[in-house]
Amino acid sequence: MSNCHVTLKTLRDRIEALVEFAPFMHNYLNKRKIRHAFYVINQGDNFRFNRGALINIGYIESRAECDHICMHDVDTIPVNPNITYPYPEKGPFHVSSPDIHPRNHYKSFVGGILIIRNEHFKELNGFSNRYWGWGAEDDDFGIRMRTKRLTQQPRDKTGLKTLKYDVLGRYVIKIGNTPVNIINVKLSCNPKDTPWCVKPEEHKKYIDQGLITTSKLTNG
Repeated sequence: MSNCHVTLKTLRDRIEALVEFAPFMHNYLNKRKIRHAFYVINQGDNFRFNRGALINIGYIESRAECDHICMHDVDTIPVNPNITYPYPEKGPFHVSSPDIHPRNHYKSFVGGILIIRNEHFKELNGFSNRYWGWGAEDDDFGIRMRTKRLTQQPRDKTGLKTLKYDVLGRYVIKIGNTPVNIINVKLSCNPKDTPWCVKPEEHKKYIDQGLITTSKLTNG
C-alpha cells in the first residue's frame, strides 16, 4: 500500500469553500511531492450534522487506498508555506496546532487539521458517533488519544465498531484539474438513544410519534 495523503472533508452547505479548497490543496501538496487523494463525505439525511461519524466513514471508505488520513476542515487552508503535512510516523500529527490556529488557541485543541495512521485511528475506535450538531467531537477524540496511550481502552465504546450508515452514491468530480471523491451517505440515528440528533424543527413530529420526549431533549 502506498503512503498517499487522504484529506477527509465533511461538507454541509459549503460548496463554495470546497471549490476554493480542493485546487489550492492539490497544488500545495503537489509542490511538496506528497501523494494525496481527496474524499468528501457528504451527509445526505435530515438529521443534525455529525462530523465524528462522517470522519469515521471517511476512514472506512479510504483505507483500501491509503494507510493514513488527514482530517481537514474544508474552510481551513495553510497560509504559511512552511506548514508541512508529514507522514505521521511517530503518532498523530496536528497540523493546525493551537499555537498557529487563528481561532482555537486552547491547549487541548486537536481539530482543524489532524493526520493519523490508519492503525492508530482503528485502535482508538475512531470518533464517537454521539455528537450531533457542531462541536465537542474533536475534544472527545483528543481525550481518546490522551487516555489511550497505546495500552488503555478508550472511555467511550461508540465509534467505528458501532457505526451504521448507508451509501447513497459515490462520484468522482473534477474541480479544475483536481479530482475529488464525493460519497453521499445517510447516517443512522436512534432518537430514543440520542434524541439530539433530531433537528429542532422536527421535534414536534417525533414527539407526536412517541419517538422522543421533551424531558430527553432537555437532558440532551
